[in-house]
Formats: sequence, structure tokens, C-alpha cells
Amino acid sequence: QERVSPSRWLLRVPMFDREWRVAMRKELGLYYFGDPTHATEYTQASFEVEMKEASFKINELQINWGEIWAEVSYDVP
Repeated sequence: QERVSPSRWLLRVPMFDREWRVAMRKELGLYYFGDPTHATEYTQASFEVEMKEASFKINELQINWGEIWAEVSYDVP
């Protein structure tokens, strides 16, 4: 099996603030994720913080249909 070392990653993650009902369900203590396999839903700011903490640089970011679509690369110091 050949190993790969990608120079970039394409990410697609759900947004917390995609619609008002998500925040309302969270405030009421109800399950608010759109998918049972998700553990986090992001705001643009929280996504940017998490990428920085993980040593990723955001090369491109766009918001589509309540999701963050991003191209990131490892940010070599």
C-alpha cells in the first residue's frame, strides 16, 4: 500500500447558525445536530479557531447551503 502526503484537504462541515431552529433546540436542551454522526457544528469563527489550533491554514472558505466548505493545508511554522 502506497502512502500519500496530501498538500491540501477539502473540508465540508455543518454550520451551527445555518437556521434559527438549531440554536432554539440547543437552548431548550434538545438534540440539535442535523446528523447523528456529528459531534460539532461550527460558526465561521469557531471553525477558523479550530483550524488554527490544529495547525491548518485556510486557503479558501465559502458558505454553501448552511455548510462551511474549505480548502486547508498544513501550516508549517
